[in-house]
Amino acid sequence: MKKTIMLSLIVSSLVMGANTVDNLVINQQNKITSDSTIDNATVDQGKSEILGASDVDDVTVMQNGTNNGNLIEDSDIVGSYTNNLSVVQGKVKIKNSSATNLTLRSENRIKQVELLDSVIEQGSFTITDSNATDSDTNEVDIESINIVERTSVDSGLDINATEIKQDVTLLSTGAITDNLKVNYLNKITDSSVESTKVHQGILKVDNSEVDTLFVSDTDGAANKNTINDATIEGGSVLQSSIYVYNQASVQNFKAKSTNLIDNSTSTNSTVSQSETTIN
Repeated sequence: MKKTIMLSLIVSSLVMGANTVDNLVINQQNKITSDSTIDNATVDQGKSEILGASDVDDVTVMQNGTNNGNLIEDSDIVGSYTNNLSVVQGKVKIKNSSATNLTLRSENRIKQVELLDSVIEQGSFTITDSNATDSDTNEVDIESINIVERTSVDSGLDINATEIKQDVTLLSTGAITDNLKVNYLNKITDSSVESTKVHQGILKVDNSEVDTLFVSDTDGAANKNTINDATIEGGSVLQSSIYVYNQASVQNFKAKSTNLIDNSTSTNSTVSQSETTIN
């Protein structure tokens, strides 16, 4: 029997405010499967938030394993003309807080899904301040595998109604970050994508300070953004885009990436690979 999920579904979240957390390990797996229907809903799988002047030290969040970490499979996801749907997997947000020795391992997969008028966000990391108080991070290590496969993605509204965001890192509004390591594998395969904005491996530093930023594997291998066996019609594709702007300061920055569009068809689309903008 088909299952219908409506309104708001929070699958798993870690939310902290004005607290001190030390030496915490979290292991989790979140799944939506078996011919489910998600209609006009918000879905969060494995969202971790550090908020409200919290102080976090030595925290590890694991969302992976042989059975996947965050999975949506064999289901329908449908937004609406008035309220498009948001599907978020493996998101980390630090706002107006301090985080030291934070480790995240997440595997996010959307498989055999029919998706309409929705925003997919997999493996994103955001650091931002609040009320002119800086968010500080030190020794943060993030690894994410983000996959969309055998899936149909379309927009019944316009190009802005549907987006796929895989590994988007945003440092904004006075955030201070030291020793940040980001490693990712982003893949869209055997899928149809129409009137959709696709973002793979995006880094934005807006009015923030970053010292020692590595966007690569621990062994120095390149990150990978791959689209293969796919049909892309309309919309845009951005792979490995780096933006530094609004009086941002970046020191000791190293990034490696491999971008591949293979055995795919792109019609009336804009494709950008390895774009760097400093303004």
